[in-house]
Amino acid sequence: MSHEEPFFRASRLSRVTRQSKTGDFGVRYSGLVALDMDGVLVPDPSTWERFHQILGTEKERQRNMELFYRGEIDYETWARLDASLWREMSVKPVLGYLSRVPLVEGAHQLVDEMHRLGVATAIVSTGIEIVAEEISKRLGIDFFVANRVIVRRGVFAGEVLVRCPFDGKGLALRRLGENLKIPRRRRAAVGNDSNDVSMFKEATFSIAFNPISEDAEKAASVSIRSETLYEVTDLLRQFFLSPG
Repeated sequence: MSHEEPFFRASRLSRVTRQSKTGDFGVRYSGLVALDMDGVLVPDPSTWERFHQILGTEKERQRNMELFYRGEIDYETWARLDASLWREMSVKPVLGYLSRVPLVEGAHQLVDEMHRLGVATAIVSTGIEIVAEEISKRLGIDFFVANRVIVRRGVFAGEVLVRCPFDGKGLALRRLGENLKIPRRRRAAVGNDSNDVSMFKEATFSIAFNPISEDAEKAASVSIRSETLYEVTDLLRQFFLSPG
């Protein structure tokens, strides 16, 4: 297993890719919104859990999760143990899921509205990178960072490259904001769990969307419970249109 500084990739359909063949950060933005993926853009609370369900490793996953939440292992070890459960398994079963993974209603409108306002969009997720990449392409999200489960020749290698650890979302948002030259006062974040708190702290405005953690609900500027993202879009629009 490897662990490195957060490394954002640009979506193939993003404005960055369309405007710069090198995929660098040469596009000027008026702001930046960081979006959690699991439970925010997609209804699945955990793409890791969904992969375990598809691949039949749920029981082992439960044991690893309990070790983490008891403080007996760190996040990187948890990710490594989970990825090792899939060693030598074909990736084909999860490709079917990727082709039909649902989106929360209003996700397209949220991203489109942010782009209309000149705001950069980014998925910041501790989930699985191939899901984040698929969602980014479907929505036209500008950047994404998540954890890369290694696949070689159509088979899981049992390895993971941790690019966004459990407590690393705040650092990821800060690094992207610095690269894009977007100050904290022009950053927003949307999440739902305790691992989003550090991300909320790196933004001036934060939304807890259907929070599953009391910590996230308390740390956010506002909390919303809804089956759609329309109210989230309205609040983000108000924030980015406000002076500052």
